[in-house]
Amino acid sequence: MSTKDHNSMQQEARHEPSEEKDNLEKKFIHKTFQARNSLMTDLMKDKNAKTLYNVWPGFFLCTMLYSALKDYECEGRPYFGTRLLKSAFLHFDFALMIWFYMFLPTLCVYYGFLFWAQKRIRMQYKYLWDRTFLAFFLFYVTGMCCFSTRMVFVNNLGPASSMAVMIEMVRFIMKSYAYIRTNCPKFINKEKDGTDPICPTFSRFWYFLFAPTLVYRDVYPRSIGIRWSMVATGIAEIVSVVFFGSVALENTYVYHLKDYGLRSYSVLEIITLIIQYFPAGLFGYFLFHCFCHSYMNTTAELLTFSDRLFYKDWWTTNNAYEFLAKWNIFVFDWLYIYVYKDLYVYVFPERKYMIKLVMLILNATVHDLIICVSCRHFLPLFLFNYTFIVVTRNILNSNKVWLCLLGSGASFLNVLLVMEYYARINCPIHNATILENIKPRFLYC
Repeated sequence: MSTKDHNSMQQEARHEPSEEKDNLEKKFIHKTFQARNSLMTDLMKDKNAKTLYNVWPGFFLCTMLYSALKDYECEGRPYFGTRLLKSAFLHFDFALMIWFYMFLPTLCVYYGFLFWAQKRIRMQYKYLWDRTFLAFFLFYVTGMCCFSTRMVFVNNLGPASSMAVMIEMVRFIMKSYAYIRTNCPKFINKEKDGTDPICPTFSRFWYFLFAPTLVYRDVYPRSIGIRWSMVATGIAEIVSVVFFGSVALENTYVYHLKDYGLRSYSVLEIITLIIQYFPAGLFGYFLFHCFCHSYMNTTAELLTFSDRLFYKDWWTTNNAYEFLAKWNIFVFDWLYIYVYKDLYVYVFPERKYMIKLVMLILNATVHDLIICVSCRHFLPLFLFNYTFIVVTRNILNSNKVWLCLLGSGASFLNVLLVMEYYARINCPIHNATILENIKPRFLYC
């Protein structure tokens, strides 16, 4: 065999894995941004659905009136849920300051990537240079997690303020990863593709940081102008849901469980609370409407971002994966494009069930991290909940069963969270060990 034939065979062998990966990547659905409304916006064009929506103002006013009369009867003045809001948003000014300190290193991600891309062209040891940049990015991710978590505890932020900081921390990390994961292959595969990639401008990165999407593109579909009436409606919906949620929690779970740890509760009493406030599972819907519809559409309108498909008809789902895919497309698109596809191509080729399990675990872990840090406890409820769903996936393969599980599960999780929250307030342990901080306190308080 000649040297030329031998080199040709080696070159073909090197290209085989790359071609195989390219073939695998062609199987995936490509995310396409286009101008479209949210599902609720289109549904509200129907007169019957619009009638249900018009019930909300009356329902909200009746709830606030009930709260005011109850407060006046018990304490001589109405509060309209502001007491719970004040404690929930405690030290919100510090939260804004923490956000600014998280925002600055996120901006540095762009300049770090720009420096890596420009130097890589002339770099002889590209492998070492790439690993160095990867190490710096991992340092950024670790630093963001440690800094935000520590600041939440040091500044004693309220639960809502803490949750805002943790959500923003996760959002910054996901956006930074999306930007790097999308643009890095352009420079790494430069020789193979025969292209001369150009690093995106800072204005595109800046817009992406605030755009209501976690998937990076150089260009997004944009609307012509801002409809301020829609912005005002969105803000009004957000404010009304926040006050309604405060009043609902204060007069249901908090009202009955705020003395947990100061007096004994029987198991029957706890079960009664879970069943009694089963309709409180509707609060999950209001939370969905507040964030996935009102907040996201308001942000999109202010930024003239015309692709408003932030969710689909999740109420028709039959399983956890389908629910995750439709409940919050904002997050699911990121999981699908940057986690599912990479795991399918590079880690678990064609093992879809394993990859979906990893996605559920990752999603549950991040949710539990946010809630545990915000509420100052260690109850990985989402992880247990998703584990239960995976184990019983063949039994719960029905829309009616799934919706009942969502309602009852929401009430059960709310009771556990409120019990643990007040157990730690009413039964403090000074100089607690790590094990004492991890153990659920509602079990022995």
